Amino acid sequence: MTAIQDLIGTLMSVKLSAGQLSGMITSTSESLNEQNFRIMALSQGSCSGEQAVQEVGLAVRSLIDATSALRSLEGDCSKFVQEIGK
Repeated sequence: MTAIQDLIGTLMSVKLSAGQLSGMITSTSESLNEQNFRIMALSQGSCSGEQAVQEVGLAVRSLIDATSALRSLEGDCSKFVQEIGK
């Protein structure tokens, strides 16, 4: 039974870490997106500015994808803990 309790504790720790990281990444992606709008406004007509906006946009989308994956991990950890408890 100790191994199962250790597994549950580890899964809950992973779930907590995933949730915390998801929150940080969400905050970062929102901030980066706001900054990207400023770059867009300040660099209109500039090829390098437009390229920078595209690159930052890709980074924002990647962060959103990472957040989604972490939230999925949180859910999977919860489901697994529930299954172990049965």
